[in-house]
Amino acid sequence: MKQILLFFALLMAVVTTNAQGPTSYTLTADDITVNEGGVILSCNINDFNTETYAFGNIIIPQTINKEGVDIAITSINDCVFMLLRLASVVVPEGVKNIGYQAFYSCHLTSITLPNGLQSIGGYAFAFNNLTSITFPNGLLNIRSYAFSSNQLTSVTLPETLIIIEECAFANNNNLTLINLPKHESTPGFEGWIDYNKQKVIKTEEGNYTVSNFYVPYYAIIPYTLTADDVTIDNEGCIISCNILKGTKLTIPQTLNKEGPEITITGIGSSVFASRGLQDITLPNSITSIGEEAFATNSLTNLVLPQTLKSIGNAAFSYNRLQGVDFPETVTSIGESSFSSNNIMSVTLSEKLVNIGFKAFAYNGNLASITLPKHDATPGFTGWKDGSGAMVPLTDGNYTVSVFATSYTAFISEPLAPAAPTLAGKTHNSIILTVVEGCEYSIDNGTTWQDAVLFEGLNENTAYTFVQRYAKTEISLTSPASAPLTVTTDKPSQSAPSAPTLASKTHNSITLNSVQGCEYSINNGTTWQDAVLFDGLVGNTSYILIQRYAETETFSASPQSAPLTVITDKASPSAPVVPVLASKTQNSITLKAVEGCEYSIDNGLSWQREVLFEGLEMNTTYIFVQRYFETNTGFASPSSAPFMVTTNKTPQTAPDAPILVSRTYNSIILAVVEGCEYSIDNGATWQDATLFEGLQANFSYTFVQRYAETEMYSASAISASVTATTKKISQSAPAAPTLAGKTESSITLNAKAGCEYSIDGGGSWQNTVLFDGLESGTSYTLLQRYARTSIHYVSPASVPLIVVTEKAQQLAPAAPTLASKTENSITLNAAAGCEYSIDGGVSWQSDVLFDGLEISTAYVLVQRYFEIDTHYASELSEALTVVTDKAQKAAPVAPTLASKTDSSIVLTVQEGCEYSIDNGETWQDTVLFDGLDGNTLYRLIQRYAETDMSHASLASESLTVTTDISTAIDELENGGIKLYPNPSNNVVTVSNAPVGACLIVYDISGGMVLQTMITDRQQLIDVSRLKSGVYLVKIGAVPQRLIVQK
Repeated sequence: MKQILLFFALLMAVVTTNAQGPTSYTLTADDITVNEGGVILSCNINDFNTETYAFGNIIIPQTINKEGVDIAITSINDCVFMLLRLASVVVPEGVKNIGYQAFYSCHLTSITLPNGLQSIGGYAFAFNNLTSITFPNGLLNIRSYAFSSNQLTSVTLPETLIIIEECAFANNNNLTLINLPKHESTPGFEGWIDYNKQKVIKTEEGNYTVSNFYVPYYAIIPYTLTADDVTIDNEGCIISCNILKGTKLTIPQTLNKEGPEITITGIGSSVFASRGLQDITLPNSITSIGEEAFATNSLTNLVLPQTLKSIGNAAFSYNRLQGVDFPETVTSIGESSFSSNNIMSVTLSEKLVNIGFKAFAYNGNLASITLPKHDATPGFTGWKDGSGAMVPLTDGNYTVSVFATSYTAFISEPLAPAAPTLAGKTHNSIILTVVEGCEYSIDNGTTWQDAVLFEGLNENTAYTFVQRYAKTEISLTSPASAPLTVTTDKPSQSAPSAPTLASKTHNSITLNSVQGCEYSINNGTTWQDAVLFDGLVGNTSYILIQRYAETETFSASPQSAPLTVITDKASPSAPVVPVLASKTQNSITLKAVEGCEYSIDNGLSWQREVLFEGLEMNTTYIFVQRYFETNTGFASPSSAPFMVTTNKTPQTAPDAPILVSRTYNSIILAVVEGCEYSIDNGATWQDATLFEGLQANFSYTFVQRYAETEMYSASAISASVTATTKKISQSAPAAPTLAGKTESSITLNAKAGCEYSIDGGGSWQNTVLFDGLESGTSYTLLQRYARTSIHYVSPASVPLIVVTEKAQQLAPAAPTLASKTENSITLNAAAGCEYSIDGGVSWQSDVLFDGLEISTAYVLVQRYFEIDTHYASELSEALTVVTDKAQKAAPVAPTLASKTDSSIVLTVQEGCEYSIDNGETWQDTVLFDGLDGNTLYRLIQRYAETDMSHASLASESLTVTTDISTAIDELENGGIKLYPNPSNNVVTVSNAPVGACLIVYDISGGMVLQTMITDRQQLIDVSRLKSGVYLVKIGAVPQRLIVQK
């Protein structure tokens, strides 16, 4: 209450004083510091709460005279009047911006804002005592917390306002709602949205009414940037933005402000940061975007211009972008440039070489990005992260999921390209073939040019060219290629007149020679110096041209007009003698010769068919042939004659041969009158029907025909018959012999050509090993000579009987305990096992071992016992079992030896232990002290556990009541007194030596109190101790104390 009364007294004093002084104070050049641009940078007054300054009712003048120059006030800088005690302030016309915390916590109750004010900074008027505000028209932005923590009850906003940042009017307890501007005269106005892009719903009265002052609000207004809004440097980069009149911003490609149009090439640092932008359209002329250029807006979509090369640090951080596609021109992405968005996918440029630290960090839905592979970048060898580690190539891609680092393309000097190739040349120019990314040199790399045309050269001169990959934004210059040497052409000559004919034949043409000319018969494909063209086709049209040939000083001229010449017809020589193709008894067929005709009457008549028929059998005819006349040649002379005799009368083919008999090496056919026989399909013939010296078990094919006679020719071949020679029989071999055996296999000694059986000949095998057999079992084995391609299988041999070895069993697992007593052990039975308790010296099939020592360790093993087919197994792992201890019967009840008010002593019983708490705890001694007086106790005893026996059951109980306490009010021990005893709260210690230590213990021996004796008559507080008996020790002197409550 004192504080409240003091505050009221102070307030009344201020009001009273204010009433006596001036009503307002206008600031002067001495009060504030103003720069040449009219910005108030600082205030030089520390306390306005005086009569001199109208107790904080100040007016900021429209102009300030600084060294004789009037400077118009345009802006109030950050924090200028912060924490200064003001009552009211009038901001002059001409001020466009009020900075961050400019009037923070100044106790203002009234402000007057000028027309033309465009922006009010964060916390500018926070923590004042304003109750209402009317904002001037023209105001565009109210920044975060600008009017928070005042006493506002109403706010009137201008129609020009487009942004209210978060908490701008927060913590004004009496302010319940605000009507946002309707923008009825604003072109393209689409309404208001909050931070979550939720539309502000228009009320029935047509207002945009809001009551949540903790979120920002944005008017959705399309706006195209003008030259008056920004400052542009000489390179076309926007370096600052004075004002924005919309939240959906379009930046044009060019801007014009009192001069030529300026192409926009870049966006400077922080130019459009924190402007409430919902959407931006960038021109296709921007090559760079600076640090934080568009940071802290509400962008959800972004289309980057196709000219963009670099993006600065944090350029688009703290937006709401969902995806980014980078144009192929982008080579660098700065640190944190797209951090803290909602990005889910990223498509990077193939020319990208650098991604800054945390460029895509804090995008919760972004799982990974794929770095460019730079397939077309010379010298690219991979990507490195910020620690210098190479990014692995996985499934053909550089995919990364760690965004809290940077990535840099590792590009070494590219290899040199191949040597240049020639595209074309003249007598004064040379054109090379274009190679993507290359530049070219004609002077061995002294100078380079992008163009492949080199002109103004000397005629008939050799030039040497090299090329190399040019330096780009992402790759280094390569070494020069191997050279290409090209000689320019010589000067040209005029074409001569058409050639003229000197002579011709059926296969040649000769032209008239012209000095310096060369000649062509194939339209200039080939040229020759000679005027003779031979090897031509008769009666054929040819076109001939000529030109002046190349010399040391001139290139070849263009070709002349053509000359057409037709060669004469040819006179061919006689062809060779005719050749017989086939004949019968009444026809002869000659072999056809290209271009020939044929005669059977010595040239009286000719035919082009090679078949002559209707002839006499067994008669001789004479044939000639000649080349017939064509368009290009006359008919030739006749050839030499050729004589042919027609065939004898043919015979019909006989039937197929008949088989008479066969052995393993011979076959006999049936005799047919007039026939001959063949075993090789007519290649050779024989008169005999016996074919011997044949291969056993082999198929032969036989044919026959009627043999040739004086009147008849041999007949056609008959149908064939196939016969197979027999196989050779074999004798039985001797009985098989044993090579070796195991418990599961038998191996015989191999015998050449034999096969073997273990089942009495039911099945046979080529191998001598029989495995998978039963152990200790008798088997009967046979062998025989196997069937071959020329032998039958032999009879089986005499048998061999073999018994397999017994099998060795694996050791079983260690035995397991079924039960035990103090003198017996019983194991769990294991099928097929026997058991030993003496390390395998003796064995028994019974699992019970009895007659054992009490509490003694025994080692038991087991094994599989021997059977007909198996040996006994190895011993199992051991099981160690200790027999139980003996169980004793309970002793009789304990007997009382003596008792006091605080102790009981029992009679000693040999081997016993004793309990006063029904067996919860046991003790070896018969004394129980520290007991309560006149209290009933029940005591029991039991035989204690020993090495050979368990503890017995407890005895019957003995009931004992302690004596009644005979404590006195004063307890003396030597000269030291302790009273009263028993005590409730305070004990007096008398005559104890000063400096001695007093310690109190409970009956368990635990220390519960400790103090130092400082007086011969000293009080000790025992009020916090529980009721009971305690031991007090003063120095070396013990005393007993009873506390009762």
